[in-house]
Amino acid sequence: MPPLAAVRPQRPVLEKLPEGNTSEALRLQTINVTRLMGSIELWEKYDEIRNEYYQTVIRIIQR
Repeated sequence: MPPLAAVRPQRPVLEKLPEGNTSEALRLQTINVTRLMGSIELWEKYDEIRNEYYQTVIRIIQR
C-alpha cells in the first residue's frame, strides 16, 4: 500500500481575549478567527488527500 503523505494539521493556538479593553479584544479576536479559518482550510486539504489515499487503496485491493 502507498504511504499516506498528508500530515495531520495541528490545533491552532488562540489568543486569550482581555477584559475591559474592547479594541484589543477585537484585534485579538480577528487574529483568532483568521487562525481558525486557516486551520479549517488545512483540515479540508488533509481530508481531500486522505480521501484520495483511501480511494487508491480500494482500487489496489479491487485489482
